[in-house]
Amino acid sequence: MTLRLSFAIGLLLTFIGISARQSAVAQGLPVSIGNWRDHIPYVKAIAVADAGDRIYCASRFGLFSYLKSEGTLDRFSRLSGLSDFEIAGIRFDPVTGILLISYENSNIDLLYTNDFSIANISDLKRKNIVGGKRINSVLFIERKAYLGTDFGIVVIDLDRKEVKDTYYIGPGGSNVIVKGLAYNGTKLLAATNVGLRSANFNDPNIFNYTGWSLETIGLSEPTANYSSATSFHGNFFAVKSADNASADTVLHLVNGSWSPILNDYTRGGHVDSSGGSLVYYNVFKASSYDANLNLLHFADGTVYYPLQIQNACWDIDGRFWLADIIRGLAQVTFNPTRVSFSAPTGPASEAVYAMDSRGGTLWVASGSLSGFAPLYDAKNGCYVLNDNDWNSFNFSNDTLYERMNLPAMVAVASDPSDPSRAYFGNWRGGVIEYGLNGGIKQYTESNSSLQSKSGLTNYILAGGITFDADGVMWVAAGGTTSPVNARYTDGTWKSFQIPDASVSSLWLFQILVDDNNNKWIIAYDGPSVGAGIIVFNENDPANPNDDDYIRLTDRIGNGALSDLFVRSMAKDKDGSIWVGTNKGVCVFYNPSEIFSGSNFDAQKIIIEQDGYAQYLLESEYVTSVVVDGANRKWFGTYGGGVFLLSKDGTKQLLNFNTDNSPIPSNTVLCMTLDDVTGELFIGTDKGIVSYRSDATTGGEFCENYYAFPNPVKHDYTGPIAVRGLVDDADVKITDTAGNLVYHTVALGGQAIWNGNDFSGRRAATGVYFVYITNADGSATCVTKILMAN
Repeated sequence: MTLRLSFAIGLLLTFIGISARQSAVAQGLPVSIGNWRDHIPYVKAIAVADAGDRIYCASRFGLFSYLKSEGTLDRFSRLSGLSDFEIAGIRFDPVTGILLISYENSNIDLLYTNDFSIANISDLKRKNIVGGKRINSVLFIERKAYLGTDFGIVVIDLDRKEVKDTYYIGPGGSNVIVKGLAYNGTKLLAATNVGLRSANFNDPNIFNYTGWSLETIGLSEPTANYSSATSFHGNFFAVKSADNASADTVLHLVNGSWSPILNDYTRGGHVDSSGGSLVYYNVFKASSYDANLNLLHFADGTVYYPLQIQNACWDIDGRFWLADIIRGLAQVTFNPTRVSFSAPTGPASEAVYAMDSRGGTLWVASGSLSGFAPLYDAKNGCYVLNDNDWNSFNFSNDTLYERMNLPAMVAVASDPSDPSRAYFGNWRGGVIEYGLNGGIKQYTESNSSLQSKSGLTNYILAGGITFDADGVMWVAAGGTTSPVNARYTDGTWKSFQIPDASVSSLWLFQILVDDNNNKWIIAYDGPSVGAGIIVFNENDPANPNDDDYIRLTDRIGNGALSDLFVRSMAKDKDGSIWVGTNKGVCVFYNPSEIFSGSNFDAQKIIIEQDGYAQYLLESEYVTSVVVDGANRKWFGTYGGGVFLLSKDGTKQLLNFNTDNSPIPSNTVLCMTLDDVTGELFIGTDKGIVSYRSDATTGGEFCENYYAFPNPVKHDYTGPIAVRGLVDDADVKITDTAGNLVYHTVALGGQAIWNGNDFSGRRAATGVYFVYITNADGSATCVTKILMAN
C-alpha cells in the first residue's frame, strides 16, 4: 500500500509540474465544448425596476441586476433560465418579491428575487387572439398582476401562477389597447387608445364591460389616446399622447374632474410613481415631484448627451435610475448632479451583418438595419470581442467613424498576421482599419486604389474583403469598371479592371480566394436581384493582358449555380468551393478548371431524408457556409436555423433552432468559426450567440497542445478535449501500465474523450497518457490527463 501510494503521489507531483503551463493556457477558454454563450447588447436598455437593494434593468434580449451597495452586476438570459427573448417590459412587486418579465410575444416569466428562481406563465403566449396581445403595462394589487394588453386587461394570480381573469373593457365588450393601469384603493383606471376608462375595483361586475365607464369630466378629448396612468397619494394622473402638432399633456384628477398640470414639448411621455414620488419622463428628461406636485429633481438628457430615456424610476435615496437605449443603466445623483452608467459587457447592438474570428478575437460588422440600404440608421458601427470583453466603435465614441457620415459596415476581415487588427468594408465609405482601441485609418480614393461608384465622388461601395495566403488584402468594390483591389504587404495598392461593361453596375459582396489564387466574388444587380458569382485571377499583376475573368450563372456549362441569388461561399480543406444560394447548396469540386475550358459546373448534393432523396437544403436560403477543422460544413439559413453536415454534406449531424437551442432566431445572417477555440459565432437578426464545437483547426505539428479540463474532477461528466494537435491525428490514451483505454481520430486539431474506457466504464482515478501522431508518424507528441473519481 505504501509503495503504491508513494508511486501515485510521485505521478501526481510529476503531473502537476508538467501541466502547470497547460492549465494556465486553458484558463482563457470562454465556454466548454458543447455549450453556449450569448452576446447580448445590454447597453440597449428599455426598462428599469427598483427592488430595494437591487435595480433590475432590461435590454431587449436580456436582463441584468445592479446591487446598489456594491455596484456588482448579475446577468439573466435564456441561458440562465429566462424562457424567451425580446423583453417588452419589467415590473417589481414588493409584496411578493416577484419581478414580472413580459416578452414581445406575450410570454411571462416570474423572477423570484430572493433566490433568482424563475417560473414561466405561457398562457397568454399560447392563446389565439384576433389582433395584438402585447403586454403594455403591469400593476400589482393584492398578490395579483393586472396586465394592460393590446386587447384588454389580463389578471394573473401570482400565487397560483396562472391567468385568473380577462376584462374586455371597450364599448360593447370590444378590444381596446390598454397602455397603462392605476389603482387608488377604490377605483381601477385604464389608459387606453380611446380614452380613460374606470371601474370600481370591488364591483363584482368588473370583468364585464358594463362595469367600466369612460372618463369625461374636465376632458376636452375624452376619446383621445392615453399613454400611461398612475396613482400617487390616492390621486390619479394620466398622460394624453400628443399628435404631431401638439405636446403631451399630464392630467390630474381632482374632486372628480380632470385638469392639466403639465404640457410637454416632447411626445412619448409617461407618468409613474416610485420611491415616494411622482415621476414623469420622456426620451430626453425625467422629473420627480412631491405630494404637493412641487418639482424635486430634474434629469436633463440633453445635458448628458446622448442620454435617450426609455424608462425611469426614483428611489427612496433620491436617485434616478434610467433605462438608456445607448449606454445601459444610468444612475443620476444630485448635489452635485452626476451620471454614471452600468451594463454587462456586450456589443453595442444586436445588429450584425458580417463577422470574422481569428486567434480568439471576434470582429463584427453591424451592417444596416435597413438591409443593404446605406441609410442613416446604420449607426451601430463595429464591435470586437477580445479576452472575453466587448468593445464597440460607432458615432458616439469613434471620431473616424463619425467623420465618415455613418456608413454601413458590411464586410470584415481580421489581419491574419495580427488578429487584434481588422479591416472593414463600408458601403459608401471605403475601407476602415481598426485596432482594439478604435479606428486607425480610412482608405478612400485619396490614399488607395479604391474607386467610387461611377459618376460619384467619395462613394466607395466596399462590399467584400479578405486576405490571401500571402497576406495580400483583397477588396471588392462594386459600381466601377475596376472593382477588384489588392493591398500588398508593403502597403501599396493596385486595382484590376474587369472586361465586362455590365459588371460596373453590379453590387459586389463577399470575396473568397481559392487554392489557385482565383478571387470569387458574389454579385447582385441591386438589393434583391442575384447576379451569380464573378471569378477573377490577375495572374501576373504587372501584365493587365493576362487577367482571367468569368461570370458564373445558373446555366449549365456556365457554373450551374443552384440559384443566381448567391448568399455565401466557403472553401473547404480539399479546396472545393461550397456555395449557399436561395435554393440550397452547390459545390465546385474542381475550381482549378474554371479557366481551363473543361467542365467545371457546380454539383448539387443529394441527401436522403424521411425516405426521400432531395437536394441539400434546397428549400432554404443558405446565408452562411462555414468549414470547421474536421472539414465538416456548417450552414446558416434564413428560416431554419443552423445545420451541421458531414464532410461530404450527405449526413446531417446537428440542427440548431429556437426550439432546441439558445439561438434567438432561426434567421441566421452570418457565421464565423474561430480557428483556435473552435467556437462557432452565429449572427441572427436578434443578435449573436456562440457554440463551442468539438473541432478546431489542426496544424502540421503539435503546438501549444494540452488537455482540458485537467485535472478531471470526480463530478465532471462532460467531454475531455485534447487540443493543439496535428491535423486529423491518431490519438491513443493509455493508463500508466500501458493498457490502451481509448482510441480516436482528432476532429481537425482537437480530440474528444468521454472519460470512459472501451467497456463504457468511467476510467479509474489515476494519470493517463495521451499519445498523438499524424498519418505517417512524422509528427508525434505526448501529454497527460489526471482523472479523479
